[in-house]
Amino acid sequence: MSADHDAPRDVGTAPVQLSSVMQQAVALLHEQPTTVAAAFLAPLQEKLHDISMKIQTAFESGWLESFQQRLQVGVTRIQAAEAALKNAEGIGRMGWTFPMNVSLTDVVEILLQVPNGPEAIDAAFARFYADTEKQSLPLLLAALRQHARLAEFRALIEEVGFGLEHQKYRLVVTALIPLFEGVARSCWGDSFWQGAARDKFFKDKIATLASDGLDHVMWSATQAFVELLYKKNFHGDPKPRALNRHWILHGRGPADASLVDALRLLQAIYTVVSLADEEAQDAVQAAPAV
Repeated sequence: MSADHDAPRDVGTAPVQLSSVMQQAVALLHEQPTTVAAAFLAPLQEKLHDISMKIQTAFESGWLESFQQRLQVGVTRIQAAEAALKNAEGIGRMGWTFPMNVSLTDVVEILLQVPNGPEAIDAAFARFYADTEKQSLPLLLAALRQHARLAEFRALIEEVGFGLEHQKYRLVVTALIPLFEGVARSCWGDSFWQGAARDKFFKDKIATLASDGLDHVMWSATQAFVELLYKKNFHGDPKPRALNRHWILHGRGPADASLVDALRLLQAIYTVVSLADEEAQDAVQAAPAV
């Protein structure tokens, strides 16, 4: 065999010649992934564009500023509610129980008037009960007429409504004071009419409540209201400036009654039965399951 046949051929550097068809096929393989990805991402790009446009529209419309303003209003209302609740016990000293038949918004508006004095509180409650759209007074009378704890007084409450309608406030107040006392004795103990018994009842009750809780506020306001209503007034003492049970029921003089006095007593009666209902419900929930 000759040397020409034994020597290996150098084929590593020989160029590979592709036909035009193969060249087009290779080019297609390189382009296909990009084409597929573009086809896949196109709908997503459209959605992202839509979202971007909506966000831009929202910002241009002042949405963020509006949201911030609403958030600030919410924070302001919470702060107002906290400040109002700090004043809540003061309404008792001004002749009102905590309004348990009032929305939170109305409660805050009323309680914020406490620093302005009794006349401001009276005016705030008068506005609330005079609101014909809210129908607060008719709803309160209806709730009292229908309450199970007041069933035996239903006819009297109906006549109280008649007296209010005809502005017979002296008659109304003279009827509501013994009604309040009767309901309090029924719900809180028969000796409630005695000063020492009242003081012990409230002291024992409030001692069981968390000092920073709403129940503490409601009961403390109720205690202050009762102390004002039952403030001692002996024969020969000057006429009390505030509504006074002894002055009226002991016949020391007629009640200088007004619509506001009637409202404060109606609300107080509702407070008594509402607190009694809450206590009954708490007792049921605390009872061991059988």
